[in-house]
Amino acid sequence: MGLTADICDSHGTKAQTPDVALRHFGAKREAHGPALLIRLAGRDSLLSQTLATPGEGRMIVVTVDSSTDTAVFGAGMAAALAANGWAGIVIDGAVRDVSDIAEQQICVAAKRAWPRISRDGEAGALVDEMRFADLTIRSGDYVYCDGDGVVILAA
Repeated sequence: MGLTADICDSHGTKAQTPDVALRHFGAKREAHGPALLIRLAGRDSLLSQTLATPGEGRMIVVTVDSSTDTAVFGAGMAAALAANGWAGIVIDGAVRDVSDIAEQQICVAAKRAWPRISRDGEAGALVDEMRFADLTIRSGDYVYCDGDGVVILAA
């Protein structure tokens, strides 16, 4: 059985599962850690800056307030995720540079791939709480990701 299935079985309704279909893009299919939350409004610069800092085994969870017709994560960010000790990233939005990401030993789950990226729009924000799909997630909640999906346990 998979990690997320085991967690759902052992924690019951305390194990929250977002109602969103996510695809895996990195070579690593399983990751977990405490959540760092980022809300993007178009520009991806905050995510890029955050990935350049020590991840300390945390999972980044990203929501995108702008159109889903732009990617917010690509090859350069994938390299930073791997190099700086982030456990993985879950994106309620799109990624690009899929071939490059697939070669990295990282866990990347996102809604879809899309070739266009945006450098325009408002800056994003690190937040303590946000909606991800149909769930409320708080900074520090524990995020588990594998081939079965994503599970969140309250901190």
